[in-house]
Amino acid sequence: MKAIVKRLAQTGWAWLSVPSEKASGITGFGEAKFFVVLILYILSFLVFANDGFFQKHGGFSYQQGIVTLVLALVLVTSFNWELCLFGKPVGANLFLHVVQVLPISLFIARITGRETLVSEPLPKSLVGWIWKGGKWVLDKGIGDIMDKIPAWVADMFSNWKITLLLITVMFMLSFRHVPLKLGAVVCALGIPFLSTIVQGKIGHLVLGLVLLGAGMSLQFCRYDKILYFENVLKRLQKSTSLDESFARLVMRIMTELFENARLREDSVHGWVRQEYAPNGEYNALELKVISDEIVNRMMFEYDLLVLRADSEGKYLHANAMLRFHDSLLVSISVFPRALLAIVLALVWVALPIDLIPDTLPIVGILDDMTVTIFSGLVLRSSIDGYTRRR
Repeated sequence: MKAIVKRLAQTGWAWLSVPSEKASGITGFGEAKFFVVLILYILSFLVFANDGFFQKHGGFSYQQGIVTLVLALVLVTSFNWELCLFGKPVGANLFLHVVQVLPISLFIARITGRETLVSEPLPKSLVGWIWKGGKWVLDKGIGDIMDKIPAWVADMFSNWKITLLLITVMFMLSFRHVPLKLGAVVCALGIPFLSTIVQGKIGHLVLGLVLLGAGMSLQFCRYDKILYFENVLKRLQKSTSLDESFARLVMRIMTELFENARLREDSVHGWVRQEYAPNGEYNALELKVISDEIVNRMMFEYDLLVLRADSEGKYLHANAMLRFHDSLLVSISVFPRALLAIVLALVWVALPIDLIPDTLPIVGILDDMTVTIFSGLVLRSSIDGYTRRR
């Protein structure tokens, strides 16, 4: 049994870690696989919707609050549009990304949501927590104002565990490495998933998850390597004076940087010798001049490289923007996450609902500090990513 679990774990890690080197996933609307994936997503949604958890008075009823829906949207947009895990977000893939929101939203609601009557007003007792000793505030009708607070704001705190999970997931989505990011998110969602399994009555949940997983497996296509070299070629095509030797050398350098992240300039000198002087036509100084000129062109003319220095010396790195699909969809996936993170942090700190009572010395502020730090890191990561894109 342990061997089977280990084998499954290794297979899953390889599936997430190794980018696609061929045109897997969905290639167009006319492909048979497109219709198979579409049917699987729709069936998954229907199975989730028929779960007794969502059935009220003989029909479907979503009463799990807005926070679970936001969490689902954050996950779907990040995986599809920021990371391009399910193909380039255009055409048939983009259509399936939108359809994918339906079953994933119900899945997240099922494992995290508890029934909440979001139409209920915010309890007036919260006024007493905020304005301790402020009886005159109630006399001025503040209680009536609190009753008019939007239901989604009230739901953020009546369902505070899911709100905290949302902030945690947004923080995890700010990690740099894709496998680490996905692994952290799976672990975060694994806790409510296991809790749901323990509660029983999971037939619809398991069947819907199997259908959803089958559809996602067929659509899965880590597009980052394809996208990386597409962006390299686009930048090279802008030049009208591109010779064959230079193009081969550039692709060799960029391939090495994709695999190893950084490269010493000495390695470039050796490749220049192989490409431009295989028979020793140039001396060492001339080859260095040619090599420096090529690196400078790649850095400043084509914006393919950046030069960074650390304690070990100077290294060439690929421009981080080569791994991103520069589109409005990417901004849509990143900025709502950043905005929501900072809003939640401000509201969390402002209101007196705490995981750890503030009356406890030192440790009483740990929950506020944690939420604030997490939200700040999410915001910084999002802004840095947008700055690199622009």
